[in-house]
Amino acid sequence: MTLTHAGHENLATVLPADQPIKCAIFNLGYLPGGDKTIITHAATTLTAVTALESRLATNGLIILMVYAGHPGGQAEAQALHDHVTQLDQQTFQVLQYGFINQIHQPPYLIAIQKR
Repeated sequence: MTLTHAGHENLATVLPADQPIKCAIFNLGYLPGGDKTIITHAATTLTAVTALESRLATNGLIILMVYAGHPGGQAEAQALHDHVTQLDQQTFQVLQYGFINQIHQPPYLIAIQKR
């Protein structure tokens, strides 16, 4: 295993190009208990997700836990939603799973599976 200290937008340059991705997990937003000004952003998240989609193995998964209830979170969530709703349904299945009876803006999960 190799640990790389870099933003998720650098996945395409860090991961071996000849190795299909079986699973990737994202926890978007900020680190609980950490500095709430350090957050994930739409541009870097979409760069990472797009890079993974092109290298995802058949039946591989990209799982994203989306937290939209902080400054900047809604913009990232909307950009991600816009992206995944445009994915070709012949190539990808996209699932959204989340609470519907929670106050504020509860987190939800997006799973992208390559067919």
